[in-house]
Amino acid sequence: MSSTAVLPVVAPPPLTSRSYGALVSMMLMSFLLVTAEFLPNGVLTEMADELGVTVGQAGQTITVTAFVGLLVAPTVGMVFPRWDRRSLLVYTAVAAGVSNLAVAVAPNLALLLLSRVLLGAAISTFWAMSITVAAAIAGVGGLVGNVIVGAVIDRTFVLFGVVAPLAIGAAIVAMLMLPGSVI
Repeated sequence: MSSTAVLPVVAPPPLTSRSYGALVSMMLMSFLLVTAEFLPNGVLTEMADELGVTVGQAGQTITVTAFVGLLVAPTVGMVFPRWDRRSLLVYTAVAAGVSNLAVAVAPNLALLLLSRVLLGAAISTFWAMSITVAAAIAGVGGLVGNVIVGAVIDRTFVLFGVVAPLAIGAAIVAMLMLPGSVI
């Protein structure tokens, strides 16, 4: 015969409008990062033509981003062990913005690849730190049944920013690339 111990239920503090604002900003950041990460997939031919390189060479923009992510994600916590994670996310947002601006004006493949290196570092830093920060914002701390309170909230906000660009981001970019579009 087995017995179960009663676990105390500790309710986390209620989410404030500031908490929701922080979670929404993290959701938007994940949306922008994932869109920037997967954007070249839909425009490789146009990128190659614009840069005067082969489609395979233009495809290296995807490879270099993933490779840098592979190196940065597992090491970012060791490199910046004492940094406030929220500040690190702000620096990540700035780095991603700088990278995207540099990609937009890059005149050749070499500068485009360097810009994508910065994006790869920003993306992997964001993913290495975002769930922990979102959990702290959402107040993960108590148990209700077998579910950690706040865990659903934080992951819903942050990971919605992943699902949305995968579902609609490429379609929006493809639409913008059509002749006669606004860009």
